[in-house]
Amino acid sequence: MSNLEPPHNAQWKQQKMRPCCRPVLTSQFLLKILVGIAVLFCILGLLLVLGSDNVKEVSVRYDIQTGCQLDSEEPNYGQPCTVDVEIEEDMDFPVYFYYQINNFYQNHRTYLESYSQYQLSDKKPDNVDNCDPIDRTLTENLKKIYPCGLIARSFFSDRFSASVMTGSDVVGNLCTTCDEIAANDTVATNWGNFVEDDSWENKDIAWTVDTDDRFKYTPNWESDYADAVTNVGDYQEKQGLLLPRVDDPDFIVWFRTAALPNFRKLHRIIHKYVDGNGNEVKKFEKGQVVSFTVHNYFDVQQYSGEKHIVLTTLTWFGSSAYFLGVSYIVVGCFSFIGAAILLVWQPPRKLGNYDEFAWLTDS
Repeated sequence: MSNLEPPHNAQWKQQKMRPCCRPVLTSQFLLKILVGIAVLFCILGLLLVLGSDNVKEVSVRYDIQTGCQLDSEEPNYGQPCTVDVEIEEDMDFPVYFYYQINNFYQNHRTYLESYSQYQLSDKKPDNVDNCDPIDRTLTENLKKIYPCGLIARSFFSDRFSASVMTGSDVVGNLCTTCDEIAANDTVATNWGNFVEDDSWENKDIAWTVDTDDRFKYTPNWESDYADAVTNVGDYQEKQGLLLPRVDDPDFIVWFRTAALPNFRKLHRIIHKYVDGNGNEVKKFEKGQVVSFTVHNYFDVQQYSGEKHIVLTTLTWFGSSAYFLGVSYIVVGCFSFIGAAILLVWQPPRKLGNYDEFAWLTDS
């Protein structure tokens, strides 16, 4: 007989390689794992629950309030309305202003894929690949839209200004230029792009990876591509608005599509406001009212949607996370119960010399 090994009989090919670590799952080893998980999860859950108590939040639905509804047949785009948000507890700054939209499906496959990466990052305004069905205007010249696609077309275009009131007295204003931007017809065709006012900031609302790498604006495109590209789509033409720049923070936030039909997106960060005496105020006080003037452009009636204004504070882990904290505590409790059952059923005992087991030897 031949002493040659059969072909392909190497340990690697036959998947017989010994692992570098082979833990012996004794009751003592499992007991340590269960107790460790229980302690870790209970502590983390307790921190989340206690931290959630420090989150102050107030929310108001405004699309159903008087004057804030768009006519379904002849929408009166830009119509201003007033929405009052009463502060129920003291809210230390920074306070985060979100808009919330319900029943809007940004996670639809066709919607997600309808944009041009070339326009966003490669500074090619005339490249409308993958923007179907919103890539060109419906006018006779068929200009290419910049930015194109369904995500850009549906950009959230409501505009806000706000004042802080105690009783019937205005004690401070947020964003002193917002009324002009929202109400002036000549200004309303353009977006503010970057607002660095500490009472109404938007420069830090988008992810750094997006602002630094993904979204690049093409300067002078209006003159270089005047005959082929436009920033007015069919929806914007009805609204009397232009599409925002691709590096606009509000546009970037909108472009981070939501996974669920009910979602919030950060709109502004409020660090302070200045009262009538010129003093900087660092919190909203209980009983005050933040009175928002909303210039209404974004229509949600056609798909039975909802629009909300949300003011909230955040903690080290973000917004309120009661459910997550309670879930961690429940898992930790079950681990403790499992450890107790294991301790009674298989109490720890001294382990023998496992080197004597044949399945652990090299032979």
